[in-house]
Amino acid sequence: MSESKKPRSLVWNYFTAGENCTAICNLCNKSFKRPSGNTSNLTAHLEREHRREHQELREEELRRKNETEALQQVSMRSLMSTVRDVKGGDVKF
Repeated sequence: MSESKKPRSLVWNYFTAGENCTAICNLCNKSFKRPSGNTSNLTAHLEREHRREHQELREEELRRKNETEALQQVSMRSLMSTVRDVKGGDVKF
């Protein structure tokens, strides 16, 4: 994946990209137009029509968010520890 691209939405686990900016639900085969390229209508479809899968999607999004935040905290602690080692004392920002 290119560094300039956004991470792929987890909603794509439930849809397949079709031709001409469309998406097809893997659960019921309904087709959706996506002229703006966003996935809001796909998520809304899951919420309305496939509640269990929508709940799974939300739980996975939350798990990934928490994992990312934990990694960021570890990175910050590591950075602060390195700065302390270099400066020989407490770090003040």
